[in-house]
Amino acid sequence: MSDSHGAECFICDESLNEGETLIVKDRGVNRLRESSAKRKLTAHSAFLNNVKEVRVHTSCQITFLCGNGLPKDFEENQKKRPLARRNQVYLCTQLSMKEKILSIVNARGDQWAQEILQRISTLPEGTDLVAADAAYHISCYRKLYSRVPTGMKRGYHPASNVDEAMEYIFSYLEDNSEE
Repeated sequence: MSDSHGAECFICDESLNEGETLIVKDRGVNRLRESSAKRKLTAHSAFLNNVKEVRVHTSCQITFLCGNGLPKDFEENQKKRPLARRNQVYLCTQLSMKEKILSIVNARGDQWAQEILQRISTLPEGTDLVAADAAYHISCYRKLYSRVPTGMKRGYHPASNVDEAMEYIFSYLEDNSEE
């Protein structure tokens, strides 16, 4: 039984006739229920307690990589951009995605990776990203696979401890010289 809270998305209160929509089922509804409770959105929690599945805008879902929601006009603004410059949002469709993301996050080890790990760890035990209806920006996905910036500029870096190394060499030569 599907309940779409009339013809409006219960998250943004906009018409479901405009923009891309999807039906969130069992586990996704549970996840929305938990998120609503965390955010103290009592009206959302009350609504979600009475449904088994719900239709929402794709853009209303929270993305798991950057943790940012999508503004109401996100899709419209993206359509105005040239295709190559759009920041598309994709739903996770592979069951192995969670393991891939976790391995990359562990390899990166930076602050952003820890934030992603925190968001993924809030999923109930045994839940994959597909069941959680997780979504991601393509730009965030690309950023995840890029190298972690070290803060150093690329190119030649002279040794900072040359004096110490030279002193060691001189003392070694003095001690081991055959006079």
